[in-house]
Amino acid sequence: MNQNITTLLSLLSFPMHALRRSPAALVLAASAAPRARVAHPTSSRAMSVLASDQTTPEFKFYHKTHYAMLGLVPLGLLIPTSALSTPIDLLLAVAIPVHGQIGMNWIITDYVPPSARMATRAVLLGATLFSIAGLTKLSLDGEGPGFMGSLKALWNKPSADDKKKH
Repeated sequence: MNQNITTLLSLLSFPMHALRRSPAALVLAASAAPRARVAHPTSSRAMSVLASDQTTPEFKFYHKTHYAMLGLVPLGLLIPTSALSTPIDLLLAVAIPVHGQIGMNWIITDYVPPSARMATRAVLLGATLFSIAGLTKLSLDGEGPGFMGSLKALWNKPSADDKKKH
């Protein structure tokens, strides 16, 4: 049994001498060990819309859109649908698709074969631009409820007029 455990641990490249150390020594050894470098976006590459997961400005913008949505979505849901909600609608009409664009580029990098990445990213960019155009139109349409008003309508009970139409 002991031989099986030793074999298994050696196959996993686990240092056997670490088993004989105290917990404090293990923590010190782990902190002193060289760590694998994680690939981070670099600022030396040119800013690219099609490869937005590969540059630092887009990486930072991704986090800014995250924080913007974190504040704007609850604010937009609390403010009644009016002219005051239009700026929030417009900001979200851009922030949500751009946030998705940058995030999906990381998924494309991880899961799409290199030969198909540029075509996939071009299709994604087209979908992002189409989403921005549609959400902007929804936000600026004077007759409709706007972007956040449309989201609020998901939780509203249908009125008597709506029940008669169906």
